[in-house]
Amino acid sequence: MEYRGFNVGEQIPELSALDNYRHTLDLVQKADETGIDGWFLAEHHGNPSFSLVPSPNLLLAVAAERTSQIGLGALVTVLPYHHPVRVAEEIRMLDVLSEGRLEIGFGRGAIRHEQGIYGIDRDTTAELFEDGLQLLMRLLTETDVEFENKWWHGVVPQIVPAAVQVPHPEMWIVAVSASSIDRAARYGAHGAITLTPMELSREHVASYEEAWRRYQGDRPRGKFSFGITIAVAESHAEAERFAREPLEEKANIFLQQISDRPKGNDPAYAEHEAGWRDYVDSSFEAMIDKGLVVYGSVDEAVEQLQRIIAECGADAITFIPQFVGLDPSFALRSLELFATEVIPKADPERAARVGVGGRTGAA
Repeated sequence: MEYRGFNVGEQIPELSALDNYRHTLDLVQKADETGIDGWFLAEHHGNPSFSLVPSPNLLLAVAAERTSQIGLGALVTVLPYHHPVRVAEEIRMLDVLSEGRLEIGFGRGAIRHEQGIYGIDRDTTAELFEDGLQLLMRLLTETDVEFENKWWHGVVPQIVPAAVQVPHPEMWIVAVSASSIDRAARYGAHGAITLTPMELSREHVASYEEAWRRYQGDRPRGKFSFGITIAVAESHAEAERFAREPLEEKANIFLQQISDRPKGNDPAYAEHEAGWRDYVDSSFEAMIDKGLVVYGSVDEAVEQLQRIIAECGADAITFIPQFVGLDPSFALRSLELFATEVIPKADPERAARVGVGGRTGAA
């Protein structure tokens, strides 16, 4: 298994915006120090209770200065909201600043009010994403790129600066629907899901493997990441005191986000909602049983993570240590316990391969 942290950047009300950003950077630095493989930030707009991070690349640039080993990336950059040339330029800059530790991730966007902010018709997002990603791959791998389509036109002699990772950094695509799973395999990208039960995860991995063989032949398969939320404490009582109520509230807040997702006949959006609704409709105990949450003492968390490793079907895990309502100090300690005690005990194969506090060098 590989392990990557993730945070949406929800506003912690008692902290200023600056201190919220500093806390996110503290989490990334702690992950770097404790041997976590990578860290992802999300892109969201117009709702501070959901995210204070409209531009993850700005935080990633600072994180690159504060870390030395950990992979860094956005999961995701919402391509329909950005010009591909600008995306390519920022990828190149971040890859230089991180000395080749950048990972890149893309999605089409699903939240209705965010589409409204950018004036994007949801019926165009699939085409915008596909055209944008095709052009982006050309910009990252070719020179003298001339392009003209219904969205953009131009001539780009080269993307500056020069690439560190050739042809481009490792790429991730959120792969929850049949179309997005197919797309990830077609582009040779890794796939990632979050807030999806283990049973559904196994189905997604099987579909990804089938699509990978169809498009990539015998080329070694990309990674597929399973998403969890963590709350690990010195004791069960401490986890109960600090984390149970915020974890339950996290599901309620996410339900509000689902309600703001576009409605209609788009099968990809319908598939997304089916998976996420399973999460928000689950009891707290069911969240643990389905592998959505790792919660409790170190020993409890070890047992839960062992089961996830055995049953989710994935070969990477993306974990969320900070969420609305959780004390920031608890989140930092939870991350440290997960990295230094839970992972080595639950995944001895990885510990033997990289050492306790080591890193697999995935980025």
